[in-house]
Amino acid sequence: MPVENEVPTNQPLQTFWLLTIMNGASTIGRLTMSAFGDKTGALNMHIVSQIVSAFLILLLWVFTNSTTSAIAFCVFFGIFSGAVIGLPPASVGNILNCTYNTPETKHVGHSKLGQWTGMMYSVAAIPSLVGPVVAGHLVTEYERYITVQMWSGISLLLSAMCMIVARWYLPFYNGESVKTKYTSARAEKRSRQKSTGTDVGILSDTDVETSMSQAPTRVPSHTASRTVSDEKVNTLPR
Repeated sequence: MPVENEVPTNQPLQTFWLLTIMNGASTIGRLTMSAFGDKTGALNMHIVSQIVSAFLILLLWVFTNSTTSAIAFCVFFGIFSGAVIGLPPASVGNILNCTYNTPETKHVGHSKLGQWTGMMYSVAAIPSLVGPVVAGHLVTEYERYITVQMWSGISLLLSAMCMIVARWYLPFYNGESVKTKYTSARAEKRSRQKSTGTDVGILSDTDVETSMSQAPTRVPSHTASRTVSDEKVNTLPR
């Protein structure tokens, strides 16, 4: 919708109440998502929250055209955005615990938690300062909120992709990464298919010849084979 100046009325500001609802739902999201993160992994829960928040912005916020849909967006986005804001330190701790997962190196991860968290927030301070400026310029330049919505949703998706790459190469608590586990699972599945004879991959020349030689003949033939004919010819008197 184009940006227009509203006529002042005695009604309460809807933006204020929508922001209040979003902050209240954010408190619920911070608590519940952190509890789930203890079970599923803080980084995994952070990835899910980022993706859900991005799709809420790109889909629900874009098509919001009534007060009811706006309240629904504030509630759901508040829950998942609260996890996005509150889970970064826990995600850093999860990365350190998975990286230094042996009893000999676990203390190294504990000692680096404060350093890595400070580095993360130092790097995040730059886009946190530039982001509102970019959003304000987009609204002023194009006079539509769709640009800010696209900017916010794409930024969250890019962040989620970076965390997915980190999760792909990051080892579990047992020292095995997702990439290694996925590769070993595929190799085990293929070996199981070969052992049971259900592999439908590329057949070799020997397999093709064997299968062709064992194919049944549909039309019975009364012609003598070449081997029998040669034996009869060789046994004839000259």
